[in-house]
Amino acid sequence: MIKEVYYWDYFNSLLKGDKHHCKEIVVSLLEDGTDIKEIYIELFQKSLYKIGKMWEEGNISIAEEHIASKITEYLIDISIQYAKQSEPSGKSLLLTCIDKEFHDLGARMVVNLFEIHGWKTIFPGANTPKKEVLNMIEIYKPDVVGISFSLYINYVRFFELVESIKSNFPEQPVLIGGQGLANDYSNKLSSFRNTTYVRTIDDLEDYIKSF
Repeated sequence: MIKEVYYWDYFNSLLKGDKHHCKEIVVSLLEDGTDIKEIYIELFQKSLYKIGKMWEEGNISIAEEHIASKITEYLIDISIQYAKQSEPSGKSLLLTCIDKEFHDLGARMVVNLFEIHGWKTIFPGANTPKKEVLNMIEIYKPDVVGISFSLYINYVRFFELVESIKSNFPEQPVLIGGQGLANDYSNKLSSFRNTTYVRTIDDLEDYIKSF
C-alpha cells in the first residue's frame, strides 16, 4: 500500500508536468521494494483517472492531460528496469490494441508484467489492423494472444477480431483485458474456446502463473 503522501507528491508533480520528480518518486518506491503492481494501480492508474476527470470537468487543458499521459508512458517503459524479473519461461505473448483504439498505457503495463514473469513479448502498440494481427500470429506463433479493448464503441471491431483469430487459429489461447467489456462480456465470449477475460491486475498475474 503506497502512502497517501507519496501519491499526492506524485500526482501534483504529474499535473505540473515534472517528469523528473515523478521518476524520482517511482524509482525510490521500486528500489525500496514496492511491488510494481502497486505502482501501476495506486500511482499510475489512480492519478490518470483523476486527471481524466479533471479534464472532463474543464479544470485542466487537453495539453495538460496529454503531458500527464506521456510522462506515465515513459515511467511505465522504464519501470521494468527496476523490477525483479524471473528467469526466461520459454513462453511468448503477442499483445495488441484493436483497430481504431489509440490508448495503450494499460497494454504497456500488461506487457511489463508478462516480461517480469519471464515471457517474451511482441507488442505492436495501438491501432493495429486485424489483418496485421493475423499475420503476426502466423509469423510469431505466440503462446498467448492478448487483446486490449478499452472503448465500448469498438465492440463490433473487437468481436470481429476475436472471431477472425478463432477462425484462423482455433486452438489459440486468447487473453482479453480493458474496460470495453466491463459491463457485458460473459455470454458472447463464452462461445469462444481458450478465451479468457481478466478484470484486474491480480487476475492477470494469476493467469500468468497458472498458464
